Amino acid sequence: MATLVFDVAAFRLAYPAFASESLFPDETLQLYWDEATCYVSDQDCGRLRGACREQVLNLITAHIAKWSQMVATGQNAGVIINTAIDKIS
Repeated sequence: MATLVFDVAAFRLAYPAFASESLFPDETLQLYWDEATCYVSDQDCGRLRGACREQVLNLITAHIAKWSQMVATGQNAGVIINTAIDKIS
């Protein structure tokens, strides 16, 4: 069973919002990837394999990076707990 390894260059290509190495150093993105592996294993096994597993881990990494950036800049990164449209809520 292979372990997927974070490819920072491929991540930056797939998610250009995180291309800035000064705003998002490689080490920081690696920490976010490591956190992402708490939610989805980096072990290439099961139904989610190869490029699909890597894509999911990169997506989670991007979400963590964006939320961290929002919190650091004082933006509301909270969860929406309710909403309403017309008479539906």
